Amino acid sequence: MQTRPTRLVAALGGLVVATAIVLGCAGEETRPLVDRVVLVGVDGLDWSVARPLMEQGRMPNLARLAAQGAWGELDTLLPTYSPNIWASIATGKLPRKHGILDFVAPGPDGKPVPVTSNARRVKALWNLLGEAAHPVAVVGWWTTWPAEPVLGAMVSDRMLFNRFNVWFGLSRFGQDLPAQTYPLELEEELNRLLRGPRDSLDAAFRERFPGAPEEIREDLHDPWYELYLVFARDRAYARMLEHVLKKEEHDLVAFYINGPDIASHYFWKHRFPQEWPERIPENEQQAGRDVVNQAYAYADELIGSLTALAHERCLVIVVSDHGFVTGERPDSPNISGVHWNAAPPGVIVMAGAGIAPGTELERGSVLDLTPTILHSLGLPVARDMDGQVSSVVEALGGPAVRHVDSYEGAARSLDAVPIPSAHDEAIIERLRALGYLDGK
Repeated sequence: MQTRPTRLVAALGGLVVATAIVLGCAGEETRPLVDRVVLVGVDGLDWSVARPLMEQGRMPNLARLAAQGAWGELDTLLPTYSPNIWASIATGKLPRKHGILDFVAPGPDGKPVPVTSNARRVKALWNLLGEAAHPVAVVGWWTTWPAEPVLGAMVSDRMLFNRFNVWFGLSRFGQDLPAQTYPLELEEELNRLLRGPRDSLDAAFRERFPGAPEEIREDLHDPWYELYLVFARDRAYARMLEHVLKKEEHDLVAFYINGPDIASHYFWKHRFPQEWPERIPENEQQAGRDVVNQAYAYADELIGSLTALAHERCLVIVVSDHGFVTGERPDSPNISGVHWNAAPPGVIVMAGAGIAPGTELERGSVLDLTPTILHSLGLPVARDMDGQVSSVVEALGGPAVRHVDSYEGAARSLDAVPIPSAHDEAIIERLRALGYLDGK
């Protein structure tokens, strides 16, 4: 990082380490650094936007975490595609090992199908922790449909397509999908939670984004409609997470926020008009100038609700898969923020576990998250993982990092074919609007 946030809130209550508990493993006594990890994944979060907002007081929760703990940049992967990066974050392994390489893969008939959870060849963090008797709550994470059995709860990344079909006129794209949650009965609980008219959603959206036009076309290629959908998505998943967390305690809470990524794809030129090669019409610039900032501010509100879970033996991690740069996509004329071929670094903020306040991290990798979380919870790191424990966590003076050769037994799936669904047409159309498919 070249500059440090100059005005950050100085204290975050409840993120200090108390006495450690004892966990026996392979005949050795280890003392985990923490007994809970809260992992917040924010797609597309970039310091060039976040840092000024933190200084202005518009992202107070992220500012507080950074002031109380450590912050820095993360190297990401090429191609910089969300499915393969979020799978690497959750496994500590490169895409060639975990098997998720793109947004789509050939389906049973050879046509492109959006990737599904069975395509992941290796165990994810939630599998490893469950095997070690650590309950988990995973909500909205990339490529988690169909939801797989876990010790705890999982809400898949396609839970809301059912609701969007009804609300947003997409009935032609399909019907309800099975296996949206684990356990299965959780789905009906969440459906009851989300029932209701769109009025409150519409009002909340217009309060957050006052530049939105009065009439928004229900068109998956319209930037304002895409912004509306992602705001609805993040808002609904936050409510679902709240419901899940009321049911039982979890040692890992993993929650994914999508808004900053979609806002940045479509409105980046309005946030950085000086970088755009053409003059933006004044009325268009006025409407869109604060969209990216507002999407970041809303993500910060959701981060704040999760820091309430941070008791004295908790590590909170906020991470993004990549940042953004200004750029065009010839196959998608509405795009002005890109990342797929540039690998702009992601963001990481860590607080708790005794991390010294205001620490600037050495540049790490998106591959380091799973090893760091395993070590923090007292579990060995697998030697076949491509990441390593974060240096700031390893230097805390706790137990030395322990290793096992691998957590993998028989391969989960060697030639997994993605599972077709009734929603594939809608998903592919959205990916095409974002310029990701390149003629696929």
